[in-house]
Amino acid sequence: MRIDARGASAEFNAAPITNAKDVSSVVEKFREKYGANDVKKYYPKLDVAVFARSVKSEENRE
Repeated sequence: MRIDARGASAEFNAAPITNAKDVSSVVEKFREKYGANDVKKYYPKLDVAVFARSVKSEENRE
């Protein structure tokens, strides 16, 4: 997976997380950071998460 934003980019290896206990842990962290109402509003299905590890990054400057 590659993400580009504001002149910076990074590549990630990504893998799905489907174990209910592990997904629940991720969901709780989102609730703590963004609030339960926003998590419920933007994430109607809470049955999977993604683990992403950075592979390489670069900064694009003009």
